[in-house]
Amino acid sequence: MFRPLVLSFLVGALPASAQLVTDRPDFTESAVAVPTARVQVEAGASFEVVDTGAGGGAFGVSGPEALVRLGLADGFEARLGLPGYRIADVTRPDDRGFTDLALGAKAGLARFAEWDVAAIVEVSIPVDSDASVSPLAILIVGRDLGAVSLGAQAEVVWDRTTDRTEVGGTAVLGVPLAEHVGGFAEVAAGTTPDGAAVLAHTGATLLLSPDLQLDAHGGLGLTAAAPDAFGGLGLSVRF
Repeated sequence: MFRPLVLSFLVGALPASAQLVTDRPDFTESAVAVPTARVQVEAGASFEVVDTGAGGGAFGVSGPEALVRLGLADGFEARLGLPGYRIADVTRPDDRGFTDLALGAKAGLARFAEWDVAAIVEVSIPVDSDASVSPLAILIVGRDLGAVSLGAQAEVVWDRTTDRTEVGGTAVLGVPLAEHVGGFAEVAAGTTPDGAAVLAHTGATLLLSPDLQLDAHGGLGLTAAAPDAFGGLGLSVRF
């Protein structure tokens, strides 16, 4: 249920309208929408390693994990998650397929005691199966504490194919590491058909220009229902 989409690190010397705020590489979405009339594209590739038991394991990859964000008004954006391609186990040619198309929107809701509050609503539309459309809702909070940023979210998704409701949450701490370099540490937890998945996650961003950022991230699963290890690389660009 977790997606590599996240809170990013602001460029403090820039005005708020010029800051590049991305929804990757951590799982926690930012509480900030793309500025009006700007388009932001965020994409990457990721991998995961899963212990299948009896000394066996699976290595999966996916990409390009492309998210297109369009600023429609102050504090409001439209979101289009393009289908990618996922190989659940590279040793099995039949264990692969396209990921879902996602349509949604993000809206800033309020500012409460220095915390920015926002929400995302989204529907996932399968492109290579007869599975049903699944709705998703996320409530996000975020704030800056000097050079440090904090973020958290709670999400709920109804999988109409299995008629299950899955819930999850994250918390992230962002810190500056050097000029134009940010790092984060994050914990994430959620329900799955196999039980509770708990993840420890970290990574870094490199701002190459006010409108271009690279990222790298990785982490470990802390419960049996989570992947044993995961990670990825990505970029974000704003037009």
